[in-house]
This record gives sequence, C-alpha cells and structure tokens, in this order.
Amino acid sequence: MILKSVIHNWDDERATAILSRCRTAAVKNARLLLMERMMPDRMSASATNQRAATLDMRMLAVAGGRERTENEYRTMLADAGFTWERSIVLPAPLDQCMIEAVVN
Repeated sequence: MILKSVIHNWDDERATAILSRCRTAAVKNARLLLMERMMPDRMSASATNQRAATLDMRMLAVAGGRERTENEYRTMLADAGFTWERSIVLPAPLDQCMIEAVVN
C-alpha cells in the first residue's frame, strides 16, 4: 500500500484510524509506504526547518492536521498494527521522507 501526503491531513486519532483500516485490509507481511514530511526532533534556524514549521502551521490551520516527528510516526504505526522498517529522506525540493512499515 502507498499513501502520499495523506496522514498529515488528519489529527492523531483520525490518522491512526486510517492506518488501522490499511492494516485491516492488508495481507500478512504486507508493506505500507508513507510519503510524508517529517519534522525534526529539534528545530533549528535552517531554511528546511523554517519551511517545515510553516507547513506544520498551515496543516493545523487549514486541515486540522499536522506534520510529525519520526517518533510520532513510529508510535502511530505501532498503534495501528505496523512495525517500522525504515525511512529514506528524499532530496529537495520534496523535503519528504518515504516511511516503510510492515504488518505485524
């Protein structure tokens, strides 16, 4: 399964519900690929971090969602029945990560 720029549109409860539905529909050993922005654990004054903070505020104001850190994605995926496999940072201008998880 592949979800691109979906989870950041929703609050934690609804995002976890979406991932749980994916888990329910998945077969054994299925893989889930999420393409989302990932917030840093600590913000800096870098242009990338400033862009991430701006997008995070926009998601909150417009859609009620938010950008998340790696630990937040790990927790959400575990709560939905997935095991974190890895993440790959994609180069600019995307400034996104490909997150790979597998069905528990």
